[in-house]
Amino acid sequence: MKVYKYRGGTSDVLARDLDCVAHNYFWAPTADQLNDPSEAFVNDREISKILKSYGLKEAEVPFDNLLKMRHTLGVYSLSKTPLDELMWAYYADSNTGFCLEYSLDRLILEARVAWDVVEVAYHLKPQTIIFDDVFQAEDMVSLLGKMIGTKSIRWVHEEEVRIITATSGKNNYASEALTGIYFGCRCDDGFIQEFRQKLKGRDLNYYKMEFAENSYQIIPRDLQYDAEIDGERINYLSPIDSMAIPDLKDINKKNKPHYESLKKAVEIVRRDTSCA
Repeated sequence: MKVYKYRGGTSDVLARDLDCVAHNYFWAPTADQLNDPSEAFVNDREISKILKSYGLKEAEVPFDNLLKMRHTLGVYSLSKTPLDELMWAYYADSNTGFCLEYSLDRLILEARVAWDVVEVAYHLKPQTIIFDDVFQAEDMVSLLGKMIGTKSIRWVHEEEVRIITATSGKNNYASEALTGIYFGCRCDDGFIQEFRQKLKGRDLNYYKMEFAENSYQIIPRDLQYDAEIDGERINYLSPIDSMAIPDLKDINKKNKPHYESLKKAVEIVRRDTSCA
């Protein structure tokens, strides 16, 4: 599945974001730092009553710690669409910014640490945490969904998907998880050229948003590959130690028939962007 991140702002913000893209990392703020002040709202009164009424004091501390976790986890907010006019307006600085396209599967598969993925659910009111959510759940994803994967129905147009990281802040990802860049219809041509030059050699697709004929709908126009701007596409190759493949003469006799297969296997692994 492809997911998208809208970005925009002052020249300093754009320069910072370009550095993030060039060096393959994203910044995951806490829920408290997101723009919606109702983030991480939950109704925990029911389970609190149960713990107190049954005298389960030994469970109250871990439950409180679990609730506090909502405010320390990192949240990287993404969307299922790059075509939402409202998000281009307020997340990409009135269409002057850009939108990143990721392969979600690759983003998660090749992460250096485990991340959880939550598809945001939209409701009329905050979700209620019940006993089973905390003490009988098979995994944390459903609980995370209730705690920091639920928003007011007024946000439904965003079609949000969230990557939840163990801690907030900088998180690295494999370069090939990024598959494309969409530039807003008001994005400066000089910035677009700078962006593409900064990512020379990367196998990326570039687009410029424009209005469909006689319509309010915005659509992506493909920006043709330009060797002068984009450079020669370079296949990722992980560095390899000189001793990783010994000379054929140093291979045990019974393993010599497998020598060519060994070399092929090494080349396959070198092209895996999770290797560094």
